[in-house]
Amino acid sequence: MAVLLVVFWDGSQQTNAAGRGAVTTGREHTCALSDTGGLKCFGVNSFGELGIAGTLSTNVFTPTYVDGLSSGVSFVEAGFYHTCAVTSSGGVKCWGQNVFGQVGGVTGDCLGGSLLCTNTPTDVVGLTSGYISVTAGIEHSCALSDAGGVKCWGKNSHGELGSVTTETCTDFLLQEVPCSTVPVDVTGLSSGVAQITAGGDHTCARMNDGTLKCWGWNSWGQVGGGVFGDDNYVPVDVNDSDAYVDVSAGADHTCGVTTAGAAKCWGRAGSGQIGYGGFGPKIFSPNNVLGLTTTAVQIVAGVAHSCAVTSDGGIKCWGENNFGPLGDGTETDTLSPVDTIGLNANPQVVAAGIHHTCATFSGGGMQCWGSGGHGQLGTAAIPMCGTSNLCSLTPVTLAEAWLLDFDADGDGCLNKIELGTDETLGGLRNPDNPWDFYDVLGPGAALPTDGVIDLPNDILGVILHFSPSGAAPYDVNFDRGPSSGPNAWNMTAPDGVIDLPNDILGVILQFNHRCV
Repeated sequence: MAVLLVVFWDGSQQTNAAGRGAVTTGREHTCALSDTGGLKCFGVNSFGELGIAGTLSTNVFTPTYVDGLSSGVSFVEAGFYHTCAVTSSGGVKCWGQNVFGQVGGVTGDCLGGSLLCTNTPTDVVGLTSGYISVTAGIEHSCALSDAGGVKCWGKNSHGELGSVTTETCTDFLLQEVPCSTVPVDVTGLSSGVAQITAGGDHTCARMNDGTLKCWGWNSWGQVGGGVFGDDNYVPVDVNDSDAYVDVSAGADHTCGVTTAGAAKCWGRAGSGQIGYGGFGPKIFSPNNVLGLTTTAVQIVAGVAHSCAVTSDGGIKCWGENNFGPLGDGTETDTLSPVDTIGLNANPQVVAAGIHHTCATFSGGGMQCWGSGGHGQLGTAAIPMCGTSNLCSLTPVTLAEAWLLDFDADGDGCLNKIELGTDETLGGLRNPDNPWDFYDVLGPGAALPTDGVIDLPNDILGVILHFSPSGAAPYDVNFDRGPSSGPNAWNMTAPDGVIDLPNDILGVILQFNHRCV
């Protein structure tokens, strides 16, 4: 992305796996879900991205409920100056800057009624039900349906919508720019998608088989395939034979986690955000993050830094460290991962903004670190960083108790249920383990899941994907690794095969277990 519009975000989105969609960071704002499904945001509100009436063009330092969304939200994602959420009924709402229609075809209700922005959550045209996650880039947005299809809307100057569009929007320089103010289908992705993530001017998808596809601007190799420098208006395969369980698109780079727990990044490398051992300029295909000595569980790509939650219960970050977004107590850029210090126990989800980072934890609660002068850390009680900005070089714990409990590992069971004593009601499980509740399909053998492990949807679903060799009809979403104990249902990450002793017997042993 051009320096003129340097951005961020927590690009990684997933079908609620690993707690995705619970916390998100925009350029200089942050949003998070409560255990009751409410949504609070804080930070800068230049274009209504907080969705809080009466705060336009101000900084909000205290987490505050988004207007009309004190309950009923299942997923949230922040873009540059806009925010989108999925409701419990499967509808998509967006608010904030709307120059290129990234809010989804609504008319403006801020800045004098201009189309520049909308200050309150508004339904995205045509997306009122059937959606499970959403992702927001700089000036475009995408949503994933329960059928595994993807639609995108907003700016389309480099193909980031995954389709050729004919509409144009007028930018701040009064130039006409390709866009779509209503959602359009991503070419070739009407089904089979497990996760979506929007970056600066590119977008990526993780398929059900663990392969990755990306589209949009490839100026720095961030698409990971196709032709370097091209605008890709249709998805192309990322050049890697490994299967992935997570992917995150940053401003001009992309990162992912393989089924083996390896962290890989590609794209722009000028600040060390790729973690390959050098300061750029660019990497065209996935490369292992060097110096990451433990396996990764979840990863996020920001503007010029990246972070991963690791299997040993820590967070490691690398790249640009102005104002302290790496959380290691310094402002020193780094080429390889460093420990974020002062964390609460058991981090679950990490989200990266332009100069700040936030994380949630399995026992509830939230911490943020880095730049905080606009309120994006959720508190005004932070020190001066240098002479011109407020920041915290280590994590600050948010004082409020509105994130007391949630589904940290994204397996369909709240933490408090998994810590219970009745396995048939979802108990005797690890709230940090997304693989120990074998609910893979809902009614009609389709997504979303329904919180019950039954015969027609889940057991037959696994059997139909039986593949002891890992060949077709293998699907990573039906795969579990061997139990780590102490119980048979405490299964582990996918091991690349769907066999009798782990998968088929594993799901049968969980018959009629439920988290509803």
